[in-house]
Amino acid sequence: MKKNELVMELSERTDLPKIDTERVLNEFISVVKERLKEGDKVYLAGFGTIYTKEEVHRQRKGGTSKRSYVVPALDADMAGVDNVKYKEVFGMVNALN
Repeated sequence: MKKNELVMELSERTDLPKIDTERVLNEFISVVKERLKEGDKVYLAGFGTIYTKEEVHRQRKGGTSKRSYVVPALDADMAGVDNVKYKEVFGMVNALN
């Protein structure tokens, strides 16, 4: 589902004009982004938790050579965001099946 499809669906279900629904969704996304940048977790009851996790350098060994090497952490500037994670609420996956 794309953003505009979500706006249409929410607009129909809530009987709100599309423009108001889109404004609310945009503000929701802005609030989530701001909170994640501050290092907070965003918990949505019945949906799940959205949070960031800082990546660190990892030590790995090569398959055949067994030589040790360092895997650099993900560069936040290159990725555009920190490492954003989502953890579903217990039972969410089962509800979808």
